Amino acid sequence: AAKTLRRLGQERAARSDAGVRELTVEYFNTLLRLALNRRETRAVFAILDQYRQLADALNGEFPALGEEIASYLGYYGRSARDLGLTFLAEAAAYDLAMLVRSAWEAGAPNRGRLLERFLAYAADGGSPTKGVLKAQAILASYFAVRGESEPLEAIRRALQHLGPALVAQVRDELLAVTREKYWEVS
Repeated sequence: AAKTLRRLGQERAARSDAGVRELTVEYFNTLLRLALNRRETRAVFAILDQYRQLADALNGEFPALGEEIASYLGYYGRSARDLGLTFLAEAAAYDLAMLVRSAWEAGAPNRGRLLERFLAYAADGGSPTKGVLKAQAILASYFAVRGESEPLEAIRRALQHLGPALVAQVRDELLAVTREKYWEVS
């Protein structure tokens, strides 16, 4: 359902009609709320991914909508965390980081605001989980490779309060991954 909704939201008719775009967002939010209330983790994971893809596709043309969707990704990620569904809170962090990266690659005018939303999400709720820290580190490495010092510095500042042992553990876990793609069928 989420994949079909994303495809519909990307159609020319939806792009040209603000009401249809709004309904698409409302249906995504409804699907997320229903799946979270039922604790359907696989469904939430899939919906988050499709929602992020929709935001990626629409962000260049409708940056305010891209930011709105980013705020909803953060909201439902925090809701998942509050329900004890840590994996889904981490998945939301990865999706937000991917949205930031996509915006940076496209040179989107709202890329800085999306980065701010991502960093605010990662800082929200006390100490972030290792999955959220990994999402930050992966995004930081992307900026480092591209030579983007300003966003890299923003992430560094966000992580500066962490203890060296935790930073080393996150680093070692990330560097231990040698497979180019995820090691399970998804």
